[in-house]
Amino acid sequence: MSLSTVIYSRLSGFAGLSALVGSRIYPNKLPQDPTFPAVRYQIIDEVPVHSMQTTSGMREARVQVDVFDPDYSDVTAVSDQVELALGRWTDLAADPVVHDVKLMDSARYYEDDIELERKRFDFLFIITV
Repeated sequence: MSLSTVIYSRLSGFAGLSALVGSRIYPNKLPQDPTFPAVRYQIIDEVPVHSMQTTSGMREARVQVDVFDPDYSDVTAVSDQVELALGRWTDLAADPVVHDVKLMDSARYYEDDIELERKRFDFLFIITV
């Protein structure tokens, strides 16, 4: 599997989140004319973790997750579930193995050009491939 597949499986299989968005969880970009609320995630980068002049086999991946909806309260409800699904999550049976997920940053926006509320999360995944 890929990290993208593992992320999708986690988000789509998290009961509280899937109750709010169903299958509207998309890698990289939203489809044209999407139904809201919707979640988009993208892997920003993935780099090896170095230890004592060698690579440890572990990697750090920065992942951005965005929640979109015209309604502020819907963005809040979905965002709460995203944070519960990914924050400090581990899955030692996944491929790649997810050792930890840390929330590094989040921010709210109103996107004037598309008239949507948006919450952005930046997560740091510690994985072994």
